[in-house]
Amino acid sequence: MPLVRNPILPGFNADPSVLRVGNDEYYSTQYYIATSTFEWYPGVQIHHSTDLANWDLVVRPLSRKSQLDMRGDPDSCGVWAPCLTHDGKKFYLVYTDVKRKDGSFKDNPNYIVTADRIEGPWSEPFYVNSSGFDPSLFHDDDGKKWFVNMLQDHRRRPQYFAGIRMQQWDPEAGKLVGPWKTIFTGTELALVEGPHLYKRNGWYYLLTAEGGTAYGHACTLARSRDIWGPYELHPQKYIITSKDAPFAALQRAGHGDIVDTPDGKTYVVHLTGRPITQARRCVLGRETAIQEAYWDKDDWLYVKNGPVPSLYVDLPAERDDGPYWKEQRYTFEKGSLHKDFQWLRTPEPERIFSVKEDGLHLIGRESIGSWFEQSLVARRQTHFSYDAETVITFSPDDERNYAGLTAYYCRFNFFYLTVTAGSDGQRELLIFSSEASWPDGNLKLPMVDPVQIPNEGKVRLALSIRGSELQFRYALEGQASLTEIGPVYDASILSDECGGHQAHGSFTGAFVGLAASDLNGTAKVAKFDYFQYTPVKHSSDRYDAGPVMWTPTQQTHKGRGSRNASIYSIVSFQSQSGGGRPLSIASSQLQKSPQMSSEPEMPGSPQSVLSLPSPQMQRSAPIQPLAPVRQTTPVQPPAPVQVATPPQMATPTQHETPTPRQPAPRMPPPPPVQSRPKDDDSDNFSDLGSDDDDDMFVQRPPPLGNSAPPAWQAPRPPIMNVAPPKLDSKVEHVARLAPPITNIPYQPPRTYTERQIDDDATSRSSTLDGDEDDIPYPVKPQISHSAIKMSQTGREPTSPNPAPHVPGPLESQLAALMSKLIYIEQENSAISVNPDEYKQTMSRLKALEDEKKIWWKRHEAIWSLRDEDVENNIKIRGLLAKCRRELDATKKLRDEDLQNVQIVRSKLAEKTRELERFQAQNGRASPSRGRPGSFFERRDTSDLFTAAKVAALEQRALELERRNSDLVAQLEISRAGGSIDDLNRITTQAWTAKVSDVGGLRVSTDGNEFDRIPTGASSEGLTGWQRVEALLEEHMTYREGVGGRMQALRSEKEVLLRDLHRKENECQTLELKLQLLQRRTGIIV
Repeated sequence: MPLVRNPILPGFNADPSVLRVGNDEYYSTQYYIATSTFEWYPGVQIHHSTDLANWDLVVRPLSRKSQLDMRGDPDSCGVWAPCLTHDGKKFYLVYTDVKRKDGSFKDNPNYIVTADRIEGPWSEPFYVNSSGFDPSLFHDDDGKKWFVNMLQDHRRRPQYFAGIRMQQWDPEAGKLVGPWKTIFTGTELALVEGPHLYKRNGWYYLLTAEGGTAYGHACTLARSRDIWGPYELHPQKYIITSKDAPFAALQRAGHGDIVDTPDGKTYVVHLTGRPITQARRCVLGRETAIQEAYWDKDDWLYVKNGPVPSLYVDLPAERDDGPYWKEQRYTFEKGSLHKDFQWLRTPEPERIFSVKEDGLHLIGRESIGSWFEQSLVARRQTHFSYDAETVITFSPDDERNYAGLTAYYCRFNFFYLTVTAGSDGQRELLIFSSEASWPDGNLKLPMVDPVQIPNEGKVRLALSIRGSELQFRYALEGQASLTEIGPVYDASILSDECGGHQAHGSFTGAFVGLAASDLNGTAKVAKFDYFQYTPVKHSSDRYDAGPVMWTPTQQTHKGRGSRNASIYSIVSFQSQSGGGRPLSIASSQLQKSPQMSSEPEMPGSPQSVLSLPSPQMQRSAPIQPLAPVRQTTPVQPPAPVQVATPPQMATPTQHETPTPRQPAPRMPPPPPVQSRPKDDDSDNFSDLGSDDDDDMFVQRPPPLGNSAPPAWQAPRPPIMNVAPPKLDSKVEHVARLAPPITNIPYQPPRTYTERQIDDDATSRSSTLDGDEDDIPYPVKPQISHSAIKMSQTGREPTSPNPAPHVPGPLESQLAALMSKLIYIEQENSAISVNPDEYKQTMSRLKALEDEKKIWWKRHEAIWSLRDEDVENNIKIRGLLAKCRRELDATKKLRDEDLQNVQIVRSKLAEKTRELERFQAQNGRASPSRGRPGSFFERRDTSDLFTAAKVAALEQRALELERRNSDLVAQLEISRAGGSIDDLNRITTQAWTAKVSDVGGLRVSTDGNEFDRIPTGASSEGLTGWQRVEALLEEHMTYREGVGGRMQALRSEKEVLLRDLHRKENECQTLELKLQLLQRRTGIIV
């Protein structure tokens, strides 16, 4: 697999959360990384990739006021550590909106938003809790969802970062349910945060971040069989950290996430920082890097190259660095702001800027240091060196109107070239600078004298950054060349290390962009025609230039006798569009003596790379010639020194090689930092040619048994240009004292004994095979010790007759190797190619290229068809989802109908009982006789109407009971799987038949009885008819009474329902008050 250089997301991209979606026949594999944006709006950056090497920004999901409003949030507050997950149906994004980060308290509500597609639309936020920050969501394989976040304790009992809290999340209710528990409290590194849960082979894995966000950061892994714990620590505790490797290329490594590829490979993404000065300042902020990992047989995850992060990683595809180095010119013509730009805090961008056909219009609002509404539109600084420029049209009224170009980190750290006006209204250019001004936030005084310019016309503003140096420039309308304005500023203060109220108290990165302010409150507009950002490859860049890496390894050669020799592997990297791929590797044997007059660049200097690719490269790559070594002072080759064994260590003289240290069982701790005199180039390297405030003097321990001061502490002549690698006599000594920070296990060096045989160990050239060379080389003349002593001024050697320049050991060895290589090529004809073979090869190559183009066209056609299939599949899945929603709604209606049937059944039973009770009452109320024993026995004519009435009611009750039984049977059928349509149809038919039967029965019964009644009454006389009228009157009275009672029952029911609704509302209000009280007091019920 190709080597890809970290970071994969350069510039301010902190707290990465990685996600893989799709690996089936319908969807290709898609990777997403969500990173923090803090106070920059819109919130959360989501990048997309298909190969883990090439990433593109696709969306910032928190773009509405209802989702995120950060007005008033201090610097480095806002959106912290988002977590992006997918449960197979939708995306979940969890994030924190931090409102305060200083003092003992932190106000940090946590939210969840969801979306069916990564592009959105994203839902309204669900509030979760405020007990801590860095939340994440874990989807277990049993369908449950678990919400985890770090728990903060302002009482510090036992500490502020109290551990990792977990509680179940109910997506239907949109809230946390069940008990919560602290499942992990971290290690002795403390400051546990950034939790992520995983499940594999029956184990629950918890990945956390510890040690803070500075140079002690680390990723800690633990696991448990039960999700509630207890969790056991990884055998190494920290799977990724650079806290014990101060010279590693990638520093501040921590806060990671794990992702697997479809082919079974595992990778860990993590944040990192790349310091540009020896003061260890990371102007690009915390970036996102990736490391290859693997699962061992013990079910623990290990990073492939060890815990120290590697600068180069094997990834499934090669990265295209063309877009990274491409010049970006933003013309603001499309009516919307380019995705590279963000603004600060406010969810109402229309109040601070508008994009029109003639450019970007910034509406002057509050000052550049405001936490509420400031007109500042900027993009990330993603390169160590770059040029930026714009053209502004602005007519200020006075000094309270200003607009221009800014390099910005926060309100305490920025540089701002403005177009403003003096008190007299004359337009002028003025630079505002705030350089680590916490806590007062004042501008640096005295300011640079302003430059007066004409009151009309456009102004071209520009800035250039080269590493830690920043220079502003300008040009008036009609001028082609730019003019420098102001001094060279220290751009390294635009970093986390200088941005906060304490060391590493800020968390973002450097931006460059456009700003406008109107402190008069008149909303004065500044128009910008374009903005241009041009990356620059500069020799001062530690990572973007082609660095050289020195790595000592151990080899044993056998010639005449046996001996040990240390081999220095020189690994050269050449930038290919910033890719930094390995170009050549050469190995040369260096003799262990201070003959060489210059020193290899020490780890930690801006051009050293201390992360070695695979050792196999040292054997497979061809040997390339190197440039001649710069000689500064002729030095007498020393005589061989015999090294005594401890405890009687021989003390070397002033010109002898210091005794190497004895092998140690482990790597020594980093050397302590010691103050040094001002302008003393103590480490032979600084960014500007001499030590400055950013230079760090490292006091290295002397060798064991050596009481004399080390050679590197002796006075040195001034070195005006120290950009090339410095190779002097300390190359062997320093390399032996400081173990290499590489991916190769460190083996302590061995001691050396004096050899009298003139073999490769003492010759000035080497064949690396133990034989003497046949090529003669000039020998340095002997020079007395006094000739190499430095004068008291420390500037010139006192040698009266300086020796002419002769090739040094490294030049001699390389020349010998090149001569042998030429000899081998001449003797071996198999490696030579004649012109005919070359032409045949080129023609074959051309044919292959044509065939490749044909296959590429076919490939594109296939991918276009696949894209169409994917779109159709998405539409089909959308229709299926719609059908599922309709089915769920139908099922819900069916359930409601079944409940109504049960309610009707209960009401029918109640009415049946009431009817029986009324029948009993009517039977006892007969004035002539008691209740008959049977409704079918013979009655006299006077009770005929009553008997008919009772019989009709009895028949109606029986009919209702039968219909009720039918409804019960239908209900059982529906529960057994019957369709809701069948149930509705059967119910409708049953009720229609019942209404018809009852209506017919009432009409027929009443008609027959009333037909009979006159005949019976006339035969009995007037008294029987009067009795019938009395019964009718009694019946009417009874019906009126029952109607009144029913009306009273209905009124009472309505009153009870209103009371019930009122009680429910009161209960909901009490629940909300209880939740609020719990959040405020921290009491969990």
